[in-house]
Amino acid sequence: MSDSNPKNYAILFTDIEGSTKLAQQYPDTMPIAVDRHHKILSEIFSRHNGFVFEFIGDAFCVAFDNIEDAINSAIESQKELANTVWDDAEIKVRIGVHFGQAQKVGEKFTGYMTMARTHRIMSAAYGGQILISRTAYDSAPKGEFKMQDLGERRLKDLIQPLHICQIISEGLQTEFPPLKTLDARPNNLPFQLTNFIGREKEMREVKELLAGTHLLTLLGSGGSGKTRLALQVAADAIDHYNNGVWFVELEQLSDSILLPQTINQALGVQEESQKSPEDTLCAYVKDKEMLIILDNCEHIADACAHISEKLLRSAPDLKMIVTSREALKCDGEQTHRLPSLETPQKGKKYTPEQVAEFESVKLFVERAQAVNTAFEITGENAAVIAGICSDLDGIPLAIELAAARIKVLSVEKIFERLSDRFKLLTGGKRTALPRQQTLKALIDWSYELLADNEKRMWEKLSVFSGGWTMEAAENICHDDEISEYDILDILINLTEKSIIIYDGEKDRYRMLESIRQYGDDLLNGSGKKEAMAALHLQHFMKLAVTSEAKLTGDEVKKWLEILESENGNMEAAMHWSVSGGDKDEGGKLAASFANYWLNRGYLTTANYWLDLIIAESSDMNIAIKGNILGISGLFANMLGDSDKAERLIEESLVISRELGNKDDIASGLNNLATVVYEKGDYKKARELIEETLEIDRDSGDPSKISFSLINLGTVARLQGDYKTAQKLLEESLSIRKKAKNKFAISSSLNTLGILHLNLGEYEKAKAYIREGLDISEELGNKYGIADGFSLMGNVEVALGNIKSAEKFQKESLAIFEEMGKKNKIADCYSTLGFIAHQNDDKVKALELLEKGLELQRAIGDKFGIAQTLQRIGSLKISNGIYPEAEALLEESLAIRGKLGHKGGTAECLNTLGNYNLLVENIDVAREKFLEALELHKQLNNEIGVSSDIVGLASVLFKQGKKAEAVSLLAMAENLEKASGAILDIDDKKSIASLKEELLKIELELKDSDTLGNSTSEPP
Repeated sequence: MSDSNPKNYAILFTDIEGSTKLAQQYPDTMPIAVDRHHKILSEIFSRHNGFVFEFIGDAFCVAFDNIEDAINSAIESQKELANTVWDDAEIKVRIGVHFGQAQKVGEKFTGYMTMARTHRIMSAAYGGQILISRTAYDSAPKGEFKMQDLGERRLKDLIQPLHICQIISEGLQTEFPPLKTLDARPNNLPFQLTNFIGREKEMREVKELLAGTHLLTLLGSGGSGKTRLALQVAADAIDHYNNGVWFVELEQLSDSILLPQTINQALGVQEESQKSPEDTLCAYVKDKEMLIILDNCEHIADACAHISEKLLRSAPDLKMIVTSREALKCDGEQTHRLPSLETPQKGKKYTPEQVAEFESVKLFVERAQAVNTAFEITGENAAVIAGICSDLDGIPLAIELAAARIKVLSVEKIFERLSDRFKLLTGGKRTALPRQQTLKALIDWSYELLADNEKRMWEKLSVFSGGWTMEAAENICHDDEISEYDILDILINLTEKSIIIYDGEKDRYRMLESIRQYGDDLLNGSGKKEAMAALHLQHFMKLAVTSEAKLTGDEVKKWLEILESENGNMEAAMHWSVSGGDKDEGGKLAASFANYWLNRGYLTTANYWLDLIIAESSDMNIAIKGNILGISGLFANMLGDSDKAERLIEESLVISRELGNKDDIASGLNNLATVVYEKGDYKKARELIEETLEIDRDSGDPSKISFSLINLGTVARLQGDYKTAQKLLEESLSIRKKAKNKFAISSSLNTLGILHLNLGEYEKAKAYIREGLDISEELGNKYGIADGFSLMGNVEVALGNIKSAEKFQKESLAIFEEMGKKNKIADCYSTLGFIAHQNDDKVKALELLEKGLELQRAIGDKFGIAQTLQRIGSLKISNGIYPEAEALLEESLAIRGKLGHKGGTAECLNTLGNYNLLVENIDVAREKFLEALELHKQLNNEIGVSSDIVGLASVLFKQGKKAEAVSLLAMAENLEKASGAILDIDDKKSIASLKEELLKIELELKDSDTLGNSTSEPP
C-alpha cells in the first residue's frame, strides 16, 4: 500500500552503541546478542503497530501512524533490553524519534528532511537513551512518561538548531553525558539551510583519508560541493577534536598577506603586538587538538601552502582540510578529487523508482520541493529529471539552480533550455557569495584565475564532444601561439586546476558539459569556431576511414572501443558538416561510421543522422549521396520501414547505374534483395542476389561474394531448398574464415544455426549459434549478441529447455527494444508467447502473441505474421475455440503458400491436422497430416516427420485401428529420441492421451477375457 500524497508520520531510528568495538571484542557471542536484540525489537515494534521499512546492519528504521505508539515502543524497547541478561556483549541501544512529513512508496518511506533529522537526533544519543524532537513530544498525548527538556541543540546536519527532549519513564536510565551535538565542542561551523544529500561513498573515503593524514585537500571544479562535504566531515568528526573545528572562508580574501589574520579571526585568536599574526597563530595552535578548514584556496594557493606547512610543523595534533580547484603542492599533502554527484546514464531507460535512487536526482527533488511542495517524480517526468541531472553532469550548484526554476517552469521547459544554461541557471540565494548566484559567475571565477595560454586552450578544447585523446588535442589545438609540444603541459595545468578531467584508465581527457559550453561560447565570440570545427572534422574523418578496414580484421574489439569513445566527436563533426560545413565530408564520415552503428545496434541513431544528411544533400557529391541513400535504406529496413528502405535503395541504385559503378550496383542489389525477401517476394530476391553474385565474382572481392552467398542461402532456406541453402551458407562461412572477419563469421554461424534448426537438427543448430554468440560477446557486437540470444532461445524451446529459452528471449527482447529493431522485437514477443503456451500459461501466451502479431502487421512482416497466426491458432485449439483457430490457421497457410515457405507450410498443415482431429473431421485430418509428412520428408526434418506420425497415429486410433496406432506411436517416439529433439506440448498431450486410451482398451480386453473364461460351480 502506498500513499498518494505525503503525510505526517512518527519516525523512530535505533542503533547499537559501539557495535563495531563489541564485534571485535566478542566475535563469538556478539552475533548471538545481535540476533536476540533483533527479535526483541521486532516483536515490540509489531505490538505497537510499527512498520519496519528499512533495516541497516543492526539499526531499525520504523514508521508509526501516531507519535504515542512510537514513544511507547521506544520505552518498552529500552526496558526490555536493560532487563535482558547478556553473556559478554551487553547491548545498549540509542533511539531517536521525530514527527514529520514522509510518504510510503511500496515497502519504503521517502521524505529526506524527516529521515535525516531523525537520524541526527538518534546519533546525538547514548546507549539506553531516548531522544525526541520537541515538536514530536508536544504532539503526543501525555501518558506514563515525562520529558527532560534539553533545549535547542545544533545537530551534526548543520542546519538550524532543533529543540531536543529526553523521554523519562520509570525503569529507564536518566543520567547521560552531554549530547553528541555540535554544541559539545567549540566550533564556528556555519548554519546550512538545506540538507546534505548523498555523498555516502565520498564521506567514507574522506574520513578514512583524514584519519591517516594531517593535511587533506579536496579538489574539484566550482560548484562540485567541496565546501559542503568538508563541513559535513568536520561536523561528524567534531567529537575527535577537544579544541573544536574551525571554518575559514577565503574566497573574498584578495590579498594573500592577510591570510594569517583571517585565520586568527576565524579561530578567535587575539593578536599580540610583539608577534607577527603568523607567529601568534602558530603559538596558539601549538598544543591544540583541532581541525581547521581552509575553504576556496585556489587564488592564493602559494600562501595557503606556506601557512599550512608552518601550522602543521608547530602543532602535532592539528589537522587541516583544504578545499581548492588545484592542489597546494606542499609537504605532507594528501589530495582527493571530488567527482560530480552520481547521475543516470544518458540514453538508458529507468523506472521512476530507479531514477529516484541517484544522488543528483535526490538533490534536484529535495531542492525542487523547497519551492514547490507538490513536486514529485512521476512516470511522466522521471526521464526528463534524469536528463536534467545528466546534462548538468551532477554538479550540485547547477542542479540546485535548475531545481529553483521549478517555481516558474516545468521540468520539460527547464530541460529544453539547458542549451542556454548560462541564462537559465541564475537567481541563486541572495545570501550566497556572488559566484554562487549564477552558473556563469561560478565558471567566470575559474576562468579569470588562468594564464592566457590556458584560457585559449580551454576555448579550443570546447570543440570536442565527449572527450579527447592527447593525440587529438595535439593534432587539432596547436597554432602559432601554442605549439604541439606545449599542449601536454597545458593539459596537465588545466587538469590540476579542475577545468578538465583525466581518465587514466581510458587515457582520455574530458570537460563537464557546463565547462565545455562556457568555452564554446568564448570560441564562438572569438570568431575561430568555424576553423576549429573544420580541423575537428578533418581529424575524425581520418579516424573513421581508418576504422572501416579495422572493423573487419583482428583488432575489431579495440576499434569498436575507440569508436565508442569517439562517438560524441563523430556526431559533433557530422552536425557541423550538415549545418553549413563540408557536407561531402559529413556524408563520407557517416558512411564510414555505418559499420560501427550496425555492430553496436545504434539503429535509431544511424537513422537520425542519415535522414539529416540526406535532407541537406542537394549540393552533395552525387557518388557520396548515392552511397548514403543505400546505407540509409539498409537501416530503415532494419527498423521495420520496408517501404522507405526500398525507395532509398532504388534511388541509390539509379545513381550507381548512372555512374557505372559495379561495386555500388552489386551492394545496392544485395540490400534491395534483403528488403524484398523480408517482404516475402523470394523469387524476386533470388533474381536480385544472383545478379549481384555474378558482379561480385567478376570483381573477385571475397567479402562481397560471401555476403551474396549468405543472402542467397537464406532465400533458399526460406523456400525450403535446404540442400542448396546449406551448400551456399557453408561456402560463405569458408570464405569468411579465410578472411578472418569475425563479425561476418558470427553472422554465417547464426545463419547455419537457423538452417539446422529448420532441419530439426537441434544440437547441431545449438553448436553453430553458441559459437556465433561467443564471437559476438567477445567483440561486443550488440546486434549479434541480441540475435544470438534470440536464436539460442529458439533452440532451447525445441530441446524442451523452456526456462532457459525464456531467459534468452527476454534478454534478446531488451536489447532489440533498445535498438528499435521492430521485426526482431515482434519475433521475440511471438516466441515468448509460444513459450508461455508450452508452460500452459494460456492467458499470458495470447497477450504476447497478439502483441507480436500487431507489430508484424504494422511493418508488413509476412513471414512473422504467418508464424504468429499459426501459434495463435494452436493456442485457440488448446482453449477449445475451434472456428477462430481454423480461420487463423488457414490465413497462415495461405501466406506461407504465397511465400513458397515449405517448412512453415508443413508446420501449418500439421496444426490443421490436429484441429480437424478435434472436430472429428478424420478424413481431412489424415489428408493434412499426409501433406505435412510429405513436405517434412522433402526437408529431411525428423522432428516434423515425428509430429506428423503422431497425428496419423491419432487418426488410426479414431478409425479403430488400434494396433496400427500403437505401431506408429512407437515410431514417432523413436524418431524423437534419435533426433534429440523434444515434441511440443500439444504433441506430448496427444501421445499421453493416446497411451491412456490404449491402456484403457487393454484393461477392458483383459477384463473381458477374465469374464469369458470363468465357469459357474454346479449347485
